[in-house]
Amino acid sequence: MTWLCSCGILNGGTNQYCAALKTTASEKSKTHEQVSVNSPDWVMAALAAKEVGMTPQEELFAKFYNHEKVLVKDMNHIQLREHKRG
Repeated sequence: MTWLCSCGILNGGTNQYCAALKTTASEKSKTHEQVSVNSPDWVMAALAAKEVGMTPQEELFAKFYNHEKVLVKDMNHIQLREHKRG
């Protein structure tokens, strides 16, 4: 679970207090309060991945890696026998 503090730090885990409170006296004088809801880390990862997408090199790799890939359930008897030997 992550949550955003009013000082701008993204706090993780089940931390009840902002991580900046443990650093310097100047940080302790600031107000630290939660400004976002607790969100699971997998939600943050999914949103980040959705925004980023793939680089041109990753798209090219995916194209060549998945090229002519045949699933076992789609193989005929000859291909299946060859697959088992390989």
